Amino acid sequence: MFGSAERLEQKLRDGGGKTAPAQVTAAKKGKFAISTGNDAAQQVASAHVNWKLTLQVTPDNETSFAAEVTEPYPELGSGPALGDTVGVLYDPDDHSKVVIDHSSEGQATEVLSHISDGTQAAMEQLGGESAHDMMKEAIDNPAEFRQEMQARANQMSANAMASAGTGGPPRFGPPPVAKPDPADEIAKLADLRDRGALTQEEFEAQKKKVLSES
Repeated sequence: MFGSAERLEQKLRDGGGKTAPAQVTAAKKGKFAISTGNDAAQQVASAHVNWKLTLQVTPDNETSFAAEVTEPYPELGSGPALGDTVGVLYDPDDHSKVVIDHSSEGQATEVLSHISDGTQAAMEQLGGESAHDMMKEAIDNPAEFRQEMQARANQMSANAMASAGTGGPPRFGPPPVAKPDPADEIAKLADLRDRGALTQEEFEAQKKKVLSES
């Protein structure tokens, strides 16, 4: 099943497939957990359950359509919820060919669906680009993204102090504690995953925790 889904995803990515957001309208959990690995720790970390999802795909400049896909989710996670948004790849000439988009673009679509409009606006003000592009960069190049965001935050702070006519922070009261930026938190997790400190399943579980707290 998943070998064929992976092949279809690659085929759509290489030739003519389009990306789109899709909303989960129905979800049915499989009965059995599947795991791989040579020891108990690896088997627990890799354990997943196949879910059958019904999606409403909403492409740009096209009529929305329904599709069904099968997707693995970590056994210890909560799985997909009705109303969740995921990124998909589809064949514009054959709407029966739809797969979950596992690229950074697809992951960014899913992550942003859990982040409020206000938080996205704050991200765009800091980053100077769309929240979607920022999240994609955070997933693709987490260390570089964190450095760039820190540099921009420092520059904005310096500009604000210059506008206020002071060369340093205010002398009255402590500075407000900034709420963690979900893009930065996910970038940190992606960096740990890329360095082998987290498995993909652990990354997904921690990512969901960050989103639930944003």
